[in-house]
Amino acid sequence: MRPRPNPRTLLACLGLVLTQLVWTQASISEQRPLAGERVRLVVGFGAGGGYDVYARMLAPHLEQETGATVVVENWTGGGGVVALNRLATDDTEGLTLMLVNGPSAVMGQVLGNEGVRYDVSAFTWLGRVFAEPSVVLASPVSPYRSLADLTSADLPVRWASAGKTTTAGTPALVSQALELRSEVIIGYKGTSESALAALRGEADLVAMSATSARAQAHKNGLVPIAVVSHERISLLPEVATVAEQINLTPSQNRWIDYGITVMGLGRSLATSEQVSPERREYLRRVVKNILTDPTVIREAAAQGRPIEFGPPSELLASINRALANGNEPTRGELRHVILEKFNP
Repeated sequence: MRPRPNPRTLLACLGLVLTQLVWTQASISEQRPLAGERVRLVVGFGAGGGYDVYARMLAPHLEQETGATVVVENWTGGGGVVALNRLATDDTEGLTLMLVNGPSAVMGQVLGNEGVRYDVSAFTWLGRVFAEPSVVLASPVSPYRSLADLTSADLPVRWASAGKTTTAGTPALVSQALELRSEVIIGYKGTSESALAALRGEADLVAMSATSARAQAHKNGLVPIAVVSHERISLLPEVATVAEQINLTPSQNRWIDYGITVMGLGRSLATSEQVSPERREYLRRVVKNILTDPTVIREAAAQGRPIEFGPPSELLASINRALANGNEPTRGELRHVILEKFNP
């Protein structure tokens, strides 16, 4: 006959099991502090746009990595300003992340745009998702096929643009650097309308992101004539950079460098400055893990949404330069050149 278990022994064993369960749960909680929480992933633009698509692509990976429920929300208005203002003063329950249009956010602050109440340097930056330089394209019916053609032009060069700060003000920055007689015609509804204006001969030039530039060149015959970058890019390897075509003085080059710095902020993830240091470091690890995962990168590329991770330290350094806190053009100079000098 088997001996009966000692009740005290059973209680002791049960206590050990319960203790182990508690320790295990605590360990999981420490490793995944957002598990079970509801997290907002905000974009400042409407559903269906590029930022919205990127956010919805990343949300499932954030859920898998953190154990949280990630909900994409569109806080529209003011070209992203409404969402940035809300993030800066976020006092809602739970965690809010935002996929930020870095160039637009910085330019709004530097140029003192109406309604801006945020400070981009105060946000908690988690990492860059992707950035691409701007490209200058010529109308196929214009006489321009290089930057040298622009610098020797007898007539004012006309640019089509959605707004003065589109592509970080590339038309004005390039015009200032090359000392062009330019007119920046604004009011077109996005890249497609600006491209149509160039195709119709209403404008000689247009500036857009490298991805859009390649698409417009292949689809509509716009002619890429310069990449605003320190080096050539894989999307348009045959197109020379500004520095390859024109021997710029340091005074001229600072305008090109400024544009490169701002465009380099790209699509980046941020949260409010109120997060604790522990949560900040956890979120930065999570974002890096996702954006450097080869499987995630391949899946994103297959959707036409490339990923190229940039660390928070690099973002913050670029933001400080872009805010004209160093040897870049001063805010007064930037406001004059981008907002005033090249008006038609």
